[in-house]
Amino acid sequence: MSDRALDRIRGGWQAPPELATLSRTAPGVQAMPSFAIPGSAAPNLWREPHPSDIDQARAALEKARQDHAALRERLQALPGEIELLVRDQTRGQVSFAAPERLTDEQNLLLEDLRWLEGAPGRPVSFVVGEAPEPKRLEWAKAWEEFRGLLAHAERLVNYMAWVETDLGGLKVARTAINWSGDARTDWCDGVTPAQVEIHEGDLERALIHRQVLIQVVTLTAQSAARLSVTLTIPGGGLLAIPQVWQYVKRLIELLD
Repeated sequence: MSDRALDRIRGGWQAPPELATLSRTAPGVQAMPSFAIPGSAAPNLWREPHPSDIDQARAALEKARQDHAALRERLQALPGEIELLVRDQTRGQVSFAAPERLTDEQNLLLEDLRWLEGAPGRPVSFVVGEAPEPKRLEWAKAWEEFRGLLAHAERLVNYMAWVETDLGGLKVARTAINWSGDARTDWCDGVTPAQVEIHEGDLERALIHRQVLIQVVTLTAQSAARLSVTLTIPGGGLLAIPQVWQYVKRLIELLD
């Protein structure tokens, strides 16, 4: 499975760079204030370069808004779809007997859950000297991927952020934000109203992607917990998280 879904979720949020890198001031931008406690983790960083042409940058922001709307709509439908799946599987049927009216993605999720029920030794167990079956490797990879997303969401909740705007290689602005509401923006020399508009669009996108990332993590965990009523294995809600995460990714990739 590709990383398109992850790219849609994260947007311009970057892997946290070293504090030493963050302390360097970009040409034409003043040194930023620090809201962080000395010795705390490096700030989160949003950076998604734009073309130098303002009209092209505006068009990219408008396309991003449309993508956000489609993604939020897709995520809002997820709890209802999971509830339908649970009802179908607990209505006196044989466990995980897939009704034909379910979508292809839902049927794939049921297949993954069937495997989870029947996996010898559970998917977290690997025998030394034996090559793990592909499903186990897929489960383990999805688990690590979700753990990374969870850690990213935790950082976005607990630590301040920098949102940078880059137009054709020129760093136009950087806004420092902490989540108690404090913010400060520093601008390059000679900034224009159009460049201010683009930076405001970047701030909007960064905040929306923060909300989306947290929402995806929450919905995935909640959906796995809800599906656990259809599982007979101990800890089914936790073990099902990778399967549900893969399902969520498939749904998001369908938006492309």
